[in-house]
Amino acid sequence: GHRQIVPADALSDLFRGSHANPIFGMGFWLNGTAGEDAKEVDVEKMLDIPWRREDWHNVCLCQNAPSDMIAAIGSEYQRMFIFPSLNMIIVRQGRERSFSDAKFLRLILDDEDRPRLKLARMANDK
Repeated sequence: GHRQIVPADALSDLFRGSHANPIFGMGFWLNGTAGEDAKEVDVEKMLDIPWRREDWHNVCLCQNAPSDMIAAIGSEYQRMFIFPSLNMIIVRQGRERSFSDAKFLRLILDDEDRPRLKLARMANDK
């Protein structure tokens, strides 16, 4: 069997943004505003801006990604994307300065070229 070590309510705090930064939840980046006319942002470029000028409101990581997507974002564009609704995890290691989370995710999540992903989405929508 399995035993839950960390209480579920404590875990939920990890995936809840704050008033100051709605897309950051205690170590994880959130895509909850996707599909709500939010502007896509490059987190690493935003973090280079002095904190007083950062504006994390009405932004998302990728409009095309599900709103339940959670991302662990590391230096040099290393990523782990978690998609609970798709039962999928993607890990990316890289150092390209010209990398874009949104473009990368669109390439992977584009339904037109990936019929199996489209079927998985349809099954999860039921």
